[in-house]
Amino acid sequence: MKASWVVVALLAPSTPVYAQTVPAPVMPPVVMPPVPTDAAAPGIPDDLNLLAGKKVIVGRMPLCVPNTYSVNMTYGGKLATVISYAPNAVLARSAASLSRFPPNMRATMDDARHGGRLTFRFEDGTVLDTCGDLTLSQLAPNMQLAPGETIALPVMPSGALTATGPATPPQQCPLTVVGLSSGLGFGHALVDALTSSELEPQIDSAQNGGAGKNYLDVRLHNDGQKSIKAFEYTAVYRNSMGDETTSPTYLSQNTQPIKPGALYKAYAMDRVERSQNGVGDVKVYISRIRFDDDTMWEDNGSHSCFKTVTSK
Repeated sequence: MKASWVVVALLAPSTPVYAQTVPAPVMPPVVMPPVPTDAAAPGIPDDLNLLAGKKVIVGRMPLCVPNTYSVNMTYGGKLATVISYAPNAVLARSAASLSRFPPNMRATMDDARHGGRLTFRFEDGTVLDTCGDLTLSQLAPNMQLAPGETIALPVMPSGALTATGPATPPQQCPLTVVGLSSGLGFGHALVDALTSSELEPQIDSAQNGGAGKNYLDVRLHNDGQKSIKAFEYTAVYRNSMGDETTSPTYLSQNTQPIKPGALYKAYAMDRVERSQNGVGDVKVYISRIRFDDDTMWEDNGSHSCFKTVTSK
């Protein structure tokens, strides 16, 4: 994976600082055996804790003797009781920090967080587990509730917000995106002309499928009361249909803190992202900030500190 390069520099006269950044990466589908009933069996819930004590028909998934990797594939399609569920402990503890990841990575991690390890007892007394932590999308399609089994979903207390209620509340932005552009501006073109030979642009274009250089320029203003030591921002590229194509996250490594009231400019080469996206737009939002006193600010999933620009 190619590293992205981010330059964070003070708009007031100062020396630019270069910082390297790295953009932040399921069992194949399994055919379930037929359920011996005319009615379709109920689906598997997102909360796997609700399966404890329930009878299920296990699909063709690898199973192991607990605490071993001795795989047993002979119990596919057989009836079993779920005797325990163990979530992925590491991902369960990190649930609060998922909001700072790009949407595609956040969805992948959330899928893993809702998965875990299931242990089954089959009708002949054999106890087997799933050989380790699997994601929800790996587990759910490979099980069915046994005929007659039902799961009572938790009842929301009176007055509680439903799934159609408001999402996470907006946040105040200590670092505001005040300007955003995507393309090859005069400044970048001038620097390239002064620092490259006559043939280098032609060679560079040929090596990149004819695509010229393209830069994502972000102008930022520290609206808070603290100096900022470092920050992350995520660029979400969407095509003309509104579908997200890629969403790299960039990390600044400025040697001087961004003081309250200061304006800063960051830019990154985004030729690959633009090539994948084509015509569409780019939305940039601040995902995480580290202040000079080592306290942190994190996006809560609302992406309140953002700006969008159309890419042509």
